[in-house]
Amino acid sequence: MKTKVFTVFDVKASHYLKTFNFTHSAEAIRAFTDIVNTEKTGFNLHPADYTLMEIGTHDNLTSRYEMLDNFIPLATGLEVKNTNIPKKEIDKEIKK
Repeated sequence: MKTKVFTVFDVKASHYLKTFNFTHSAEAIRAFTDIVNTEKTGFNLHPADYTLMEIGTHDNLTSRYEMLDNFIPLATGLEVKNTNIPKKEIDKEIKK
């Protein structure tokens, strides 16, 4: 099964944080939204510094990664601060 690979880019530090995997982009956006809206985290205190990026796929049958030539920015911390993702947006993303 292939999963999508994501990371968060820290603009101020000019580097990518540890990668993580989800089946759908909407799951990554939801997790990013949750951490940005968790009080007293760096993401919550400095939301403008962080951008969620989709960077590739991982195949758990072969353990191979395929990186995208151009990473896809999905959301910034400011875009998701104090927001909830509408269910219809998550459903639409899952259907892709």
